[in-house]
Amino acid sequence: MLDLCRNALPNEACGLLYGTESSDEIRICRIVPVFNAAENPLSSFTLDPASLVKAVYGAARGEPLIGVYHSHPRSGPRPSRRDLNGWWPFSCQLIVSLAAADHPEIFAYQIKTEAEHSASVPRLEDPAGYCRELPFSVIHP
Repeated sequence: MLDLCRNALPNEACGLLYGTESSDEIRICRIVPVFNAAENPLSSFTLDPASLVKAVYGAARGEPLIGVYHSHPRSGPRPSRRDLNGWWPFSCQLIVSLAAADHPEIFAYQIKTEAEHSASVPRLEDPAGYCRELPFSVIHP
């Protein structure tokens, strides 16, 4: 996955995560890149619809689709407001930060539901308050 993200530089990379989930861990067994069709791929990602359909149907051999990944070429691995506003309804969202080329960082998170948000916090004023970190592992077949 790091190579896929590095190869997409200077743009953000994006794709799908297949694997398993339990109450205490997300296990990523397969990573399928998807073309980034964003209007400005330097600072955002949009999963290309045609590539997405191919990836979903072409990779559906066993493990379920559990999430989406994308990279942050110039910023840290925490979700931005744009990331949270455009969230995908999967168990896992993963961000790969390449801001420090020698030390890439990966953050896996899950969006909290509206019921879990504090009624006193304005929507997305504190992005960290709208997601929870997930423990994860990448399994190499």
